[in-house]
Amino acid sequence: MKDLKDIKNIKDVKDLKKPSIWWGEKTTAQKWRFAFYCLFIVIGIILLFVFVYAKQIFGPDSELGLIIGDYENGFVAFGAWFADKTGSIIASAFAIFAAMAVYGLLSLINKGITFKGKKAKTVGSILQSLTRYAVIIIAAFIVLGIWGVNVATLLGGIGILSLIIGLGCQSLINDIISGIFLVTDKTFDVGDIVVIDDFRGTVVEIGIKSTKVMDAGGNIKTISNSSITSIVNMTDKNSVAVADCDISYEESLEKVEQLINESLPQIRKSIPKINGAIEYKGVAALAQSGVTLRFIAPCKEENRFQVVRDMNRAIILLFTKNGIKVPYPQLDVHLKNETGNNNNPVVDIKKDI
Repeated sequence: MKDLKDIKNIKDVKDLKKPSIWWGEKTTAQKWRFAFYCLFIVIGIILLFVFVYAKQIFGPDSELGLIIGDYENGFVAFGAWFADKTGSIIASAFAIFAAMAVYGLLSLINKGITFKGKKAKTVGSILQSLTRYAVIIIAAFIVLGIWGVNVATLLGGIGILSLIIGLGCQSLINDIISGIFLVTDKTFDVGDIVVIDDFRGTVVEIGIKSTKVMDAGGNIKTISNSSITSIVNMTDKNSVAVADCDISYEESLEKVEQLINESLPQIRKSIPKINGAIEYKGVAALAQSGVTLRFIAPCKEENRFQVVRDMNRAIILLFTKNGIKVPYPQLDVHLKNETGNNNNPVVDIKKDI
């Protein structure tokens, strides 16, 4: 609730008096989604009611009435079915619980073995994905066997079905094969900084089907392994941090360069993320308002942007401390003695960029 003294204009007063309407705050898509959700619930309730009271609605000899058998209503039939299948239900629940426990144990072992080194984490990511699918498939077959399904016949049918599906799911097979080659060829590992299709980020997971890359903002992009055609691995070697700084044309370039050469070792000590020495590369450009000087330093790719910021800070502090002028945009206004038609002074504006 807004306080009256904080109300700035009439719009705030209208917003204060207008009650918040839950339905009015939704978009058109959200309204349609909510309507379909409500319709789905209503249809579900109607179907449940029809199933429970099928005999009373359609008669005991109707096809829907025969679904619940000799029982009075669907509640009794459902309870009897549960009572008859209690053993299978308990066995299925135990099988699912055991599968979850096995998967959790294998995950712990996998993480314990592959927690050190990028290559180990990459192999661990692949094993984690394979373990998840293997446990789900095995648990599904065990549960089907508990409910009386002939698993051997099912496996034979699945083999034929897999052949048919494989012909139509070549992209999935390509993703799996490409994922295997990504690991065996040592293209990149989990934790590497890569550029894939102009998307730069850190590899967080390599699966049998896709690879996940997270950018600096925490956004994760999932890329199919078969669609990864060009990769730039930024972590293989040291990256180069480039810092440019301008000095005024009024300064003596020789004097500034002598100061820079004397101060670079001290600047290097103040930036621990640099993996080597800072190099002064000379004049990078003759800008409109100053001379651009360039500095480079080797560092890890994940530290490159921070090293650039640290170098810029150290250089500007060095220039300020030693009285070296750094150019900046200026605006000069000159009043001439001439007069215009309206007897007003003519203003000549000169902008120094």
